[in-house]
Amino acid sequence: HRDLHSFPTRRSSDLDHYDGIPQDTEWAFAGGRFFLLQSRPITGVGFSWDADVDLTSRSMPEEGDDAYWTRAWIDEVWTGAITPLFYSVRGPSWVRARDDAMMLYGHEDLTDIRFLKFYKGEADWSLDFERRYVERTMPPAFRTSGIWDHLPASWLEETLAKPFDYLRYAKMYGITNFGRPDRDRLWGWFTAFQQEYFDSPVRGPEFAAGLPDAQLRKLSDTGLRLYVDRYVKHEDRYNATWWTPAFFYFRDAVCGLKVMLERWYDGDNPTMFTDLISGTSERTPTLVESHTLWTLAQRIRACAALSGAFRGNGPSEFFDACSTFDEGREFLADYHEFLATSTHRGHADRDVFYPRRSDDPSIDYNALASYLDVDRDPEDRERDVAARHAAAVADACANIARKPLGALKVEAFRLLVGWLEKFVVIRDTERNYIDRSTFTLRRAFLEAGRR
Repeated sequence: HRDLHSFPTRRSSDLDHYDGIPQDTEWAFAGGRFFLLQSRPITGVGFSWDADVDLTSRSMPEEGDDAYWTRAWIDEVWTGAITPLFYSVRGPSWVRARDDAMMLYGHEDLTDIRFLKFYKGEADWSLDFERRYVERTMPPAFRTSGIWDHLPASWLEETLAKPFDYLRYAKMYGITNFGRPDRDRLWGWFTAFQQEYFDSPVRGPEFAAGLPDAQLRKLSDTGLRLYVDRYVKHEDRYNATWWTPAFFYFRDAVCGLKVMLERWYDGDNPTMFTDLISGTSERTPTLVESHTLWTLAQRIRACAALSGAFRGNGPSEFFDACSTFDEGREFLADYHEFLATSTHRGHADRDVFYPRRSDDPSIDYNALASYLDVDRDPEDRERDVAARHAAAVADACANIARKPLGALKVEAFRLLVGWLEKFVVIRDTERNYIDRSTFTLRRAFLEAGRR
């Protein structure tokens, strides 16, 4: 009887996907077989467009009747407004990345849980998936660290009481480090990721930057569709490569650091954890960008002609006015050099909806205005943060060394902090890279809209 009722439901859902809109279907059952009598669009009902967005995401499993959802996760990793267009790219891409990881870890059954949903312009994350993922992959000590606490308080006690399979957890690390060593090794993935995306002649920055607008316009409609598909698949591969380092290794690293400090450190630095996960000795793309804009702002501040043009004009008018006098032309030459490497950035948030530098001159005009009265170079402030980080590492090591087995604990501590330092650098660098790729998608979507 259950099959008799579920078959039309499943097949009606398939028809919804096939036609792109909800269908009014009529069925008959005779001779042990179902017959489809009619399928036509449902009329007379106002549908939510967020449901329509999810309807097009064919890779999403069906939602259970008792599913619970949260925005907490997405608010951390996918900030800002989320448009239906970009959700239709990144939502299914994250699902495929999740499924790839769960298959690798040996938790294939978790792929049956729908874990993303579009609702009222926001993406929600499945608490049902999160709870099972935490119960199976997160040691109890990490669950109480307060770092990875996306479950509601009413669920925490039950989740903490669940037994944990440490052998299966160890196998996950074995699988990720030896099953796909070219991509998922705990330490080796840094080099592999850089070689595949930052240095590769196939998928490097030149590929991520895509075709110039003039060449985009020359593509046929079919060519433009194939071009978009190519970069959507690139996003799929990228997210699948990023999943294990971000949602498994990084999670365990920050939780492990918190546990180490709670159990091994008894010093008097109340901001020790924050100091340890902040600051880097390397110049990341974001820091270089901030430094360049600050330097340009100081030139405006020091030059009466530039300052007058800036104060007396709006964004577009200021850059146009700079071309009419010598100091302005010199300024424009340096600004355009900066723009050539950073044209794909400057957007307010992750979604392709937000304009970039090449779209809107007010982005850099406002950034320059904010730096005009800032006396200190952002690099100086970052050096202060890096100095606090180095001092915190030294303080923690000296404190931990005095404990039983101190030498071994210090080595473990340094190893973990070193891994997190590398992650912070590559995280900022990969944002610069993926911003190129999403800018390429943005320009392709704009070209499709123009047509």
